Amino acid sequence: MYVEHLLQDESLGLRLLWAEDGQLAREISGVTVTDLEDPARFVRRDEVVLSGLVWWSAEDGPGRAERFVSALRGAGAAVLLAGEETHGSVPDDLVEACVRHGVPVAAVPAHIMFRAITDTVYLGRWGELSRRHALPENVRGRLSRMAAQGAGPEAIVATAFAHLERAVAYVLTPSGRTVAATAGAPAIPAREAAVLLAESVPVDADGVSPYERWHLYLPDPDDAPPRMVHELASVLGHCQEARVRSRADERQTADELGALLAVPGVDGAAVVAALRACGLPEEGPYRVLVAETGGRRAGLAEGALAEVVAHVVRGVGAAGRAAEGAVVAGAPGRAGDETASSRGRAGAGRLPDGTAVGRVARRSAESGAVAGGADGVAGAVPVPVPVPVPVPGARAGRSSDGAVGAGAAGRLLDGAPVVGAGGWSPTGVAVAGAGERMADRTPVAGAGTRSSNGAAVAETGERVSHGRAVAGDGERAAGGTGVAEGLLSGVGAVGRLPDGTAFAVVTRGEVGALHEVWALVAGAEAGVPLYGGTGAPVGAAKDLNGALAQARYALASARSTACDGSALTDASTLTGLDALLTGVPAEVRTAYSRTVLGQLRSNAVLLETMETFLACDGSWARTAEALHLHVNTVHYRIGRIEHFTGRDLSRLYDRLDLWAALLCRTEAA
Repeated sequence: MYVEHLLQDESLGLRLLWAEDGQLAREISGVTVTDLEDPARFVRRDEVVLSGLVWWSAEDGPGRAERFVSALRGAGAAVLLAGEETHGSVPDDLVEACVRHGVPVAAVPAHIMFRAITDTVYLGRWGELSRRHALPENVRGRLSRMAAQGAGPEAIVATAFAHLERAVAYVLTPSGRTVAATAGAPAIPAREAAVLLAESVPVDADGVSPYERWHLYLPDPDDAPPRMVHELASVLGHCQEARVRSRADERQTADELGALLAVPGVDGAAVVAALRACGLPEEGPYRVLVAETGGRRAGLAEGALAEVVAHVVRGVGAAGRAAEGAVVAGAPGRAGDETASSRGRAGAGRLPDGTAVGRVARRSAESGAVAGGADGVAGAVPVPVPVPVPVPGARAGRSSDGAVGAGAAGRLLDGAPVVGAGGWSPTGVAVAGAGERMADRTPVAGAGTRSSNGAAVAETGERVSHGRAVAGDGERAAGGTGVAEGLLSGVGAVGRLPDGTAFAVVTRGEVGALHEVWALVAGAEAGVPLYGGTGAPVGAAKDLNGALAQARYALASARSTACDGSALTDASTLTGLDALLTGVPAEVRTAYSRTVLGQLRSNAVLLETMETFLACDGSWARTAEALHLHVNTVHYRIGRIEHFTGRDLSRLYDRLDLWAALLCRTEAA
């Protein structure tokens, strides 16, 4: 940053009193604020010196000005910015001394705060340092603290690039999903983003599925030096590792749901309770998906399925927008839906009417309390807590009267425990979460921080430009729309069935969108086949067992038809006998084909004749024409087929048996 840049900043209103042209091109190294008459010990070379001129007086004006400016000259100051507030204007004695010693001088209007000037100098200076070197030390330290405290990638990216005004950056997954982006960055369609990974910097994080691994991408590499980009990628790696650890409890809860769904005839109430524990609503619609990667290493299919679900719910994640444009917390529906958590699905943040919403909030049937904690479980709309009923949550605490309160408990003014890391509500309204307080001291869910207007922000808490709280993990897509990272509370749960098959229960996801996303996710690991199955949506929890059975059958179909490729099969598309049979285990199909065809399997001529005869709907003439045979020859061959198989080809059922046996032929058969 140069002296002329500072003087040209119209927001500061600086008025140049004297300087030689060459001095305006001098580079600024920093800024010092002083009102000492002899500031030589505290001024460094090429610094801007700010002074309110408290040291100057009319009685000894010339002498004081001479000593002050002489000290600046000796220290090598770049420019003197003299404040007009103390004396109404900059004294002529001071200007004349600056001219004699060759020190540039400018006037600072009375209404301009010195803080505005120092901020401008340091922000400009950080930008120059970053372009030549890497992250400034204070920014690096702040990013490390943010990652340790669980901040989301959006907050980390915003902080890292705050001093580079025009820099555009994205955090992408291998399938092109945008996890985070700098403010104002244009949205990139997933299919286009996936192609850009060759120009990105991979984020190294332990325990992360290759389908979910983050990549840092800058459209213009000149926006930031390579060293800074790699430092930021390292911070993002710690951020993603923390997210993997925090999702362990969620996955365990999902595994318990999977164990229930795998048991035929399980009690419906138990399924509802398991859904609730996963943060899913008690009523559908639900869709079940299952996936596997052809026996490759454990966890791959689970990571792929989590990425698929994150794609499908993208744009309706931690923060959506209501029709009037207000930020809506944890909105699982699309823009224009009722309000956040209106169907028992919660993120965290604030509703349009200002009500605080907890990411893990859930209504208590006994007391109407808001349940929760930082365990990733989510539920319904927050409601007033009848004082002094304890609020269930994640970790216990104790109020002043000794009553145990869940969460990392705090207390209301009357001593009643409040869920989360505490905070007090004069009105007695408690909100679930890890706890923070709004300006009116009302506790708010999440790990907590504040928006610019004082409203607490849930979870890791980010701020939006208009000051409203951002829900869930506090992440924004390019342009302010919340996006999902992994799975969203109240929208989906991913886990493993008892046999190790990855499964997901989601509250949305049209088949067409799933197929499109499946191809993107599978392409992220081209050498690994990704098979998936899903069934028709169901409306009640008691029907989830059947939905899982459909999905598993469809998975078997995908596995048998895709061979070494990848495919997602919808059970509702298995409308023909040939398609239906693809879901039968290969071993069963082989056994059926061998049993029904018997000795016929080794006679290629008779097999061709039977297949043609069945394909011609049992027409002797058409079969003879297709095989270029006499009709009598066809009659003879069909007779031999009936002899070997024990079937009567004039009967429909026997024809179906033989046709199914032909369709069930495998290489083993």
